[in-house]
Amino acid sequence: MRIYFAHPIITYNSFIEERSLNIISNHFNEIEIINPSDIETVHMSMETYHRLIDSCDIVVFITIGKFITAGVYSELKHALKNNKMVYHMDWRTGEISEFKKTDLEKYIDLTIEETKALFKTIKLGNIDEAELEHAIEKALRKENTDINNIFLNIIENTERLPPHEDKCIKVNPLSRYYHWWQEPKNTYILIDPRKMKEILLEKISEEKCSSLLSFLKKKGIDTHRGHYYKYYLREKIKRPYVRSLKRMCKEIGISFYELERKVVLGYPVDISNPYLWKLASHILNEGHIKYKSKDVVYVNKDPVMHWYVMKNLENMGGKVTNVVLRHYGNPRRTKIETYIDVKTGRILNYIGVPYGDKAVNQPTINLGRMSNEVWRYHLQTTLTEEGYAKLEIVGKGYLRFRIEWSRTIDVTDYISKDAVENIPYGLIKIRKSVEEDIIDKKTFMEIMRHPPKLLVNEVNELKKGIAKKYRRTYILELSQYPYIRLKMIELEFHECLEQRTKD
Repeated sequence: MRIYFAHPIITYNSFIEERSLNIISNHFNEIEIINPSDIETVHMSMETYHRLIDSCDIVVFITIGKFITAGVYSELKHALKNNKMVYHMDWRTGEISEFKKTDLEKYIDLTIEETKALFKTIKLGNIDEAELEHAIEKALRKENTDINNIFLNIIENTERLPPHEDKCIKVNPLSRYYHWWQEPKNTYILIDPRKMKEILLEKISEEKCSSLLSFLKKKGIDTHRGHYYKYYLREKIKRPYVRSLKRMCKEIGISFYELERKVVLGYPVDISNPYLWKLASHILNEGHIKYKSKDVVYVNKDPVMHWYVMKNLENMGGKVTNVVLRHYGNPRRTKIETYIDVKTGRILNYIGVPYGDKAVNQPTINLGRMSNEVWRYHLQTTLTEEGYAKLEIVGKGYLRFRIEWSRTIDVTDYISKDAVENIPYGLIKIRKSVEEDIIDKKTFMEIMRHPPKLLVNEVNELKKGIAKKYRRTYILELSQYPYIRLKMIELEFHECLEQRTKD
């Protein structure tokens, strides 16, 4: 099944695109995604994209707030005209819903000029999508408001995000923040009860109602929910569910963003914070996120590494929930476990640290978004926790720098059942296994086509800084679990000392 992913040009090669592609891959089975950003660096005529849509079974699209940009609108019209299945995706929450032609009325389609003005507003204003949507909806409530004038004035009339520092992560301003409504519906959210009371009294006053009951009737809210609102007015509710807050926002007519600014505590979370990504490095190496409702666990016997984890956690706004010293009989096997709050775990997952076994659920974090400082930290942390580095003189006048670390991937599904059964337990070098007829060449090629994604990402980043030839060594491991792991454990970089001296 082929799926065409329609999205605004401003989101090409961005965090939004990466997250959207992951959501689509997880939602649909056995698919091929056609991503227009992979076609050409220069945007081509719409007929080219229409032909791509014709070759697909499904179209999935995203919007910027309530706006459908000109290119995406053209793609949608063509897909609907040709009776293609169309789905709208909320890239923040991961929700995908079927889209009908009548649903176009819920959105504002932009012309090419208006789309360009919107992109210019986003880039110059450094504005998050939620703030942009709130500001535009507020402006559209006024009479005789031209949409072009909104874009021209929005930069001066909104609270712009603080500019990125050099050490921050490269994230599109549209996706820079993680908001409370992106949390699972059964999550507790901390609020300021006094300010919530003020919001409700303000809404009652706006409707010119003399009591809460008359306000509920005027808004068409079930009066049986009166006791729920009374608890808010008495400042009794401090940690409501996400689903309850969302319902209340829709009932009383307040945007999620406005509630976040005035009432919700601890949000939004800036995902361009370098300390969040430094923490992610530790969790990728020695940590584990079991599920979105469970704490994150970091395990290491070195207390210094735990200090770094706690320092990064503190600087990104997270919390340590517990620290446990585990004894395994032998004193040398004693390890320290640091437990991190659930909210931080969900934010780590949001930027690409997977739930569960990282060999099965491959990390999707894009290391290319790291600043130089954060990338160096990631590499140093990885070699400390997962490997080592060694500099030595070999042969006649050659300097060899060897680094070694390990990443794994479950390749069981990529090879035949018979091949799996023939692989012995333990560690074997994969090339040697071919020479000894443990696995055939076809199985070997299939395994080599699926290296660990995180490792490929790391090697590509490393090659940017060290443009030298390197040697890779793979080993194949059949663990006690019923799947096969592929590890790449060694990289070697060679430099001629004489040439280095001349340079």
